[in-house]
Amino acid sequence: MRIRAALAAAALLAAGAPARAADMVCASTSSQGLVCLDSAGFKQFTRRGGQLPDDRIADLAVCGGTVFVAAGEAIVGFDGAAFTPPATVGRGLLERISCHEKGGLWAASQTAISHNDEAGWRHFDLAAAGAPRNARVRGIAAGPGGAMWATLGDGHVLHFDGKEWRLFRAGQGFRAKHAFGPIVVDRAGQVWLPFAKGLYTWKKEKWEQERGLAAANFISADLGNRLWLSSGARVAVVDDGRMREIPTDHNTRAVAADSSGAVWAATEFGLARYSGTAWESRQMHNSDLADNDLMLIAVLGRGAALPPPVAQAKGALAGRAEWSDGKPIAEADVQVCGVRAFDFGIGKGPCDDKPLAAKATTNAAGEFRFAGLAPGNYHFVIRPKGGKRWIRFATDPDRLKVAPGEAKNAGPIALDAKIRDAK
Repeated sequence: MRIRAALAAAALLAAGAPARAADMVCASTSSQGLVCLDSAGFKQFTRRGGQLPDDRIADLAVCGGTVFVAAGEAIVGFDGAAFTPPATVGRGLLERISCHEKGGLWAASQTAISHNDEAGWRHFDLAAAGAPRNARVRGIAAGPGGAMWATLGDGHVLHFDGKEWRLFRAGQGFRAKHAFGPIVVDRAGQVWLPFAKGLYTWKKEKWEQERGLAAANFISADLGNRLWLSSGARVAVVDDGRMREIPTDHNTRAVAADSSGAVWAATEFGLARYSGTAWESRQMHNSDLADNDLMLIAVLGRGAALPPPVAQAKGALAGRAEWSDGKPIAEADVQVCGVRAFDFGIGKGPCDDKPLAAKATTNAAGEFRFAGLAPGNYHFVIRPKGGKRWIRFATDPDRLKVAPGEAKNAGPIALDAKIRDAK
C-alpha cells in the first residue's frame, strides 16, 4: 500500500537518510481542499484536480517529509512533489489522524480507531477499547512504539500502549470532568493535553497540571519540544514551563513552527507568519491564495517565504434578501466583511471595524449589490427597515466567496418571516 511506503520513507528521513524534505506550508480550507505555499508560490489541491478524495479535510498530520491528509473515508500523503493514491481506511468517514516516525499512522472514525504500520491496517472498535457509548474522538496523538492517546467528546481520554487500552475520566485519573479536544505527543514522547485552565501532562503514572494557554483549541510541538497553542486571537508558546503570549489580529484555528523557528498560523483571514517580531499575513486580495478561511496547518522543513503582496482584481457580490414567505426585504441595511461579524448591541454595524467591509441598502425588490469588492470569503449581515438588531446569515462558505475579478450572484438570502411578524 502506497501510504505505508510513504510512512516508511518518512521514518527513513527521521533516521538521517540523505534525502531532504521539502520546505512547504499547507493549510486546509473550510470547503475548498488544501492550499500549500512553497518557493514557487501558492498552490491549491482539490478533488476536482485529482489530488484529494474530498474537498472537506478532516485532519492533517506530518511525519518527516510527508503531509498526511484525511478527507472523506481515505488518506493521501503529499511530499511537496506528488500525492499518493487515496488509501481507504475501511471504517467510514475519518475524523482525526496522527502519525509518528517510530509509531505508524493512526486514524479515527465515528466508531473505530485504526492503526497502520508495515503490517497494514488494524482496527479497534471504540466500544471494545473502553469508550462510552456514542463517544466521538475529538483529538488523537500517535506516540513511539505504536502507542496512541485520544480524547473523547465527553471528557474521557483513551491510551493504547501498544498492547492494552486504558481509560481516564473524572474520578479515574482526573478530579473533574473536562471538555477535552486536541492532544499532542512531543518528540520526547511526552503527552500534552489542553483544558480550560491550562495543560495536563502524563508523568509518573498520573496527570499533572502545567501552565498553558487557557481553553486552547489547538496544540502542536516543534522540533525543540516547544508547545504552540491557539485560543481565539491568542497564540502562545510554552518553552520549558515558561509561557509567552503572541496576540494575533484574527481568530487562529491552528499554529505550528517550521525548522527555522518561524511560526505559521491558519486563521479565519488567511495565512500568517511570525518571525519573532511581528505577524505578516497573506489573503486572497493580496496574493494567489485560493481561500481565506483556513482551518488546519502542516509545516515541512523551513516552511517558505511569504510572497510579496500583489493586489488582485476586484469583483462584485449581488443577491436578493427575502422573507421565508417570498416577500422582499426592502430598504434594509446590509453589510459584508471578510471575517465573521456579530451584533453586540453597541450601536454600530457588525462589519464596521472588520476587514474588507462594505455597506449597501436593498431596493424595493430586496436586491442588493456590492461593487468593487476585494477577493475574499465574505460574511453577510442584514438589518430590516425599522429594526434595531442585525441578523447574521449563515450559509455555504462558497456562496459568498468572491474570486479575483468575479461578479458573484449569491441568489436569494432568506430570513424567517417570524422575525418580521414579531414586531
